[in-house]
Amino acid sequence: MRRILLSLAILALFACSLMAASDNDGYAGLTPERMRQAKTALSNLKLNYDRLRVYETGPMITRLYGTKFGFGNSPEATAEEFRWNHANVFGVESYHLVPGNLMPERRLTQPVMYNNETGQYKFTLVYYHQEVEGVPVFRSELRLLVRNEPDYPLVLAVSSLRDLGDFYPDKSIGGYSAVAEAAARRSEPGLTDFTDQETVIWAGVNDKRETPRMAVTFEGRSDFPEAYRFVVDAQNGQIL
Repeated sequence: MRRILLSLAILALFACSLMAASDNDGYAGLTPERMRQAKTALSNLKLNYDRLRVYETGPMITRLYGTKFGFGNSPEATAEEFRWNHANVFGVESYHLVPGNLMPERRLTQPVMYNNETGQYKFTLVYYHQEVEGVPVFRSELRLLVRNEPDYPLVLAVSSLRDLGDFYPDKSIGGYSAVAEAAARRSEPGLTDFTDQETVIWAGVNDKRETPRMAVTFEGRSDFPEAYRFVVDAQNGQIL
């Protein structure tokens, strides 16, 4: 029973949204050719690991699991091998995956499941986030779960990565946007304090995929115990 509960806890910790993707997400950048390339990359991976299981949210692969599908001489080495050789399974370029999670401190790894008998952790979680030309993609992350045993096998990959098509960021757009803050104030008039704005690439979130565009994200707060996270088009002030 304890093993079952621990396994369920791991799956819950790294779960992505299980909602089906919209039939009409408004994003024309995911062309049949790009979808074919991702499917070919997945087929090549499964040739080496035929017991690999895949979970898809609509056309997006959000989880790989079911067998050991990567190895190295450390958790980080295993993750790097997967990043360089198989990132295109998710429709992204390997060099657009940057070590570190989405939190401000950009944590690189996280030990998981402490074993009281051995005094060691059973797994190491290795984080990557998606950036293009140094601009992060909003809430786009890859988490790779590696078992701490000889050859450090990769046993789970959870992705919220976004296929951006041929989009590249316009770095002249971003920084502080007065129209973005004004839009937030109109949306929630009670807010009095705003954090610094971060320039991001917006391409949708969870099961909603949208045409990529430049945006800023920030929080609005007040004296009440609440805060709002805004993502706003950096040019026209549309709250995304």
